Amino acid sequence: MVGTGATLYEIDEGRGFEVSAAMLGANFAGCLIYNEWKSYNKFKQATHQQCVAHILRRTRDLRDMASRAGVLFPHAIILLFQVTLASCDDYVARHATCPELRECAELLDDSLQALVETPHSNPEHTRFAKHLRNHPSEWFTFLRHVNVDATNSRAEQANRLAVVNRKVWGQARESELTLKPY
Repeated sequence: MVGTGATLYEIDEGRGFEVSAAMLGANFAGCLIYNEWKSYNKFKQATHQQCVAHILRRTRDLRDMASRAGVLFPHAIILLFQVTLASCDDYVARHATCPELRECAELLDDSLQALVETPHSNPEHTRFAKHLRNHPSEWFTFLRHVNVDATNSRAEQANRLAVVNRKVWGQARESELTLKPY
């Protein structure tokens, strides 16, 4: 977890709500920016921002696996999120007003809703559309609150060294235990 002044990295046996709630408090009312991890949905008081980079990666994978007309839905989702990011860049470049960004977010919400309500013949697209539909207020939070990032990259970068060390040392320990049974 990354805050404005600190990074918290905890190693625990689980990854569920209980672990996060122990650190943040079950009634955490701040902003959570994350990559589709379901346990964060239980923070009902929090403001949520799903990571745009993760959803774009997932959408590009769907597009790359599709053929013919099957590319239309993922391509439309990609374009929508690219417009979203461009809107944020526009705010930075020309200092668009917060009301303009909120209005943009409302238009993007409507566009996304129309895309996900369209029936899909591909089961993967149907499942993906359901995921997008289940989190309607979590895709464009960064346009409504300009101090919220569009991605969880800051947290991933802050924790990268700790994660690499945990994986390397954890793997070495597992190898020793499995390769040298006595």
